[in-house]
Amino acid sequence: MQTFFIKFWQHVGEFCALAVLFLLPWQTRLFLSLGELNGGYFEYGTKSAYVLDILIILLILARFSYLAVFERSFFKGKPRAFFWVAGWLEAVIFFSVLWAFDARMALYGWARFLFAFGLGYILWSFPRVLWPKMALSVALAGGMQSILAI
Repeated sequence: MQTFFIKFWQHVGEFCALAVLFLLPWQTRLFLSLGELNGGYFEYGTKSAYVLDILIILLILARFSYLAVFERSFFKGKPRAFFWVAGWLEAVIFFSVLWAFDARMALYGWARFLFAFGLGYILWSFPRVLWPKMALSVALAGGMQSILAI
């Protein structure tokens, strides 16, 4: 019975990862606050909530709970260089937030980095056998977008 749950959660995690990769180019967002610069619109100052962020949070929570319950390790088989680079980037971003003119905008950028790091960690934690499916998912999403653009 336990192997059924393990396989079930593996398939759920794989499906969610493929769905996130498929939906990645289809960025739908809710504007939280529009950015302004010199009285005009400023895209890089706009704070938005992306639909994909919710899916990434759910994927991260599902994958971490799977790794904690069934594999009992978050870092099993992961390269240390990935975490060292991410740690240094995290430190640089932290000090950038402290020195930033607009600290809220810097915190928003820091949250975007955390989402990207979390997604990278999750995708890296899946077996290499799944990577061609991931590449196909991104290619299909891009292909569908280009067909709809015609």
